[in-house]
Amino acid sequence: MGKMNFDFAMKFGRKPSSIVVVDISSGLKLSGISIKDNKVNALKEYEFPVAAQKDEFILKSLQNFLKESSGQDKEAVLIPSSGSYLIKRLQLPAVPKQELSQSIRWQIKEGVSFDNSKASLDFKIIKKITKEDGSEVFDIIVAVADNDKLISEVNIIKQAGLSCVAVIPAAAAYTGILSKYNSGQGKAGPVAILELQDDGCFIATYRDGQLDFYRELPVSISKLKQLLLATLITESGQAQLSGEQINKVLFEEGIPLEGSPYKDKAMAGQIVSLLRPGLERLAQEIKRSLLYYDSQYQGGQVEKIFVCGKGSRIINLDKFLAAQISLPVVMSLFMDKVNAAASIRKEQLIDSCGDISAASSYIDSLNILPTEFRSEKIETFQKVSLRWIAGIIFLMLLVSFIFASGTTAVYQKRLDNSLVHLQVISQVKNLKGRLDSFKNFISGLRDTDVEVGKVLKRFSIIAPADLFFDELNINCDAKTGALTGHITNIVNPDAILAKLVDGMVSTAYFKDVNIASMEQTEMGAKAVSKFQVDFKLQ
Repeated sequence: MGKMNFDFAMKFGRKPSSIVVVDISSGLKLSGISIKDNKVNALKEYEFPVAAQKDEFILKSLQNFLKESSGQDKEAVLIPSSGSYLIKRLQLPAVPKQELSQSIRWQIKEGVSFDNSKASLDFKIIKKITKEDGSEVFDIIVAVADNDKLISEVNIIKQAGLSCVAVIPAAAAYTGILSKYNSGQGKAGPVAILELQDDGCFIATYRDGQLDFYRELPVSISKLKQLLLATLITESGQAQLSGEQINKVLFEEGIPLEGSPYKDKAMAGQIVSLLRPGLERLAQEIKRSLLYYDSQYQGGQVEKIFVCGKGSRIINLDKFLAAQISLPVVMSLFMDKVNAAASIRKEQLIDSCGDISAASSYIDSLNILPTEFRSEKIETFQKVSLRWIAGIIFLMLLVSFIFASGTTAVYQKRLDNSLVHLQVISQVKNLKGRLDSFKNFISGLRDTDVEVGKVLKRFSIIAPADLFFDELNINCDAKTGALTGHITNIVNPDAILAKLVDGMVSTAYFKDVNIASMEQTEMGAKAVSKFQVDFKLQ
């Protein structure tokens, strides 16, 4: 429900004319984006210092960026660090959307290393599938993140004086850009993005501009550089490349291929030999990923691969990969920072982490902004809405007052003054009585505590048919409680328990309802699913 409210507020509330994109997925990239004309107004890129505190460095860099920027940007989109989230594609029973979140948490609980019950989560339904037995399932892609880590990263943005409206994984940030790429292409097949950075790499596929597959690969630029640290045999003896020479090999001279303008052919041959294990591993992982995508999800043949991130600067990487995987590979030189900072046309693909995409279409992307910050956005929207409503009511009262004054002036001479006074006094007394009754009613609502009897009655109403209660503990002083029970229908106990949770959330008595545990056991020689649900009373 919170996500629906957030989307409503974002779609019907004030839309910012510009936004700041804070990309910490690999290094630090800050950009000020004009949403109106899709132009990058300001752009800064930093490497994280080894000795400095990362959070402090991000905050100071962001503060300096905002001072130097001429815009009045107050809202930001965060592209989080790569180790703080997980992206998976799942198939789940076609239940109402409000129940999907609980089903997703249950499905991925074994695959996450952080607290799944408090994780930030968002999903997109790719399609609805009807199986041979007539049952329906949702094919979805989901992003789930370490809530504590995201809160820490978003708080840095808040300390800089910005409001974070979305947290978008790097792979999802490309969706808006690829939508522009696919426009005018007719019915195009899927395309892939290979983002190769210093400390990580992933491949993601997109159909009709929407993310539908994601996989992290065990390759990085750092690992390629590590291969080049091996000893070389030269005419003058053994030698080892320095860090500066390694950067020159990768980003200036490039991977030595046939026809490459290397003066020292012997040296070129040795460099290829050193790099080949890492490059062939990268090509093999790409082929495995695309084969799995096609066979598992019937994704089809990928038409093209775009190399993004810092890897797009490695000379000849596209030629090597194209020869290995037999697919067109494009080095995304249009994402060069100098070009991006100049003038960007809408149809261009820019920036290594999709800044334009994140800024212009963050409502439609996977948004893992923690609930704490979503509620802040909703409260702001509600305050603005209340101001508009109050203004409209004031205008209506003003018009009514003017109309009433004119009517009174016309008929005043025809009425007896004493009768008018009596009528006015009677109306005032009647209005005062209504106001007093309303105040007493409101006061009664505020002073009333939830009664245990009403809570038990509500449980009896919302309990599904196959769910039985074993024990109910309620602490009236702390307004907390725990409910244990069992489910006799072991075919789909998740959906039954999700209905109970949704029923509790939809009432006025419960909040912060969480599934504490659920396990298969036997009761009287019959298989059941035992559960515990923790909650707070309103």
